Amino acid sequence: MSDRDMPVVPPILGDWTADFGYHAGRELLRYRDCTAIFCSNDAMALGVMHAARSYGLDVPGDLSVVGYDDIPEAKHLWPPLTTVQVDFPELGRRCVEQLLPGDDAAMLRPIDLVPQLVVRGSTSAPRKR
Repeated sequence: MSDRDMPVVPPILGDWTADFGYHAGRELLRYRDCTAIFCSNDAMALGVMHAARSYGLDVPGDLSVVGYDDIPEAKHLWPPLTTVQVDFPELGRRCVEQLLPGDDAAMLRPIDLVPQLVVRGSTSAPRKR
């Protein structure tokens, strides 16, 4: 971005809560220079959607929001949250398998779980500006 003389904004550091998602969303949306926000987890996405509403923005009309985790509540938010689904139980099982003594070849095998994008109502093409 620096090579293109585009402004570089330092990351907003915080935790994984909806409260922090709200705070980060308020900061990111203050200038309304984006049409989508990808969040580190679904709880933060919930907070970002709240921040968008506090500015009178429509999700997904003005802003698309994507979470990560696919928590059970994601499909019940309004609008239902587009999110990335990961098979965390299987990921944990494979990680523990690699830590346990035994098959040295298991240590060399990549963990090849493919996350799935679950498209719901919190994303759409951006409106014309």
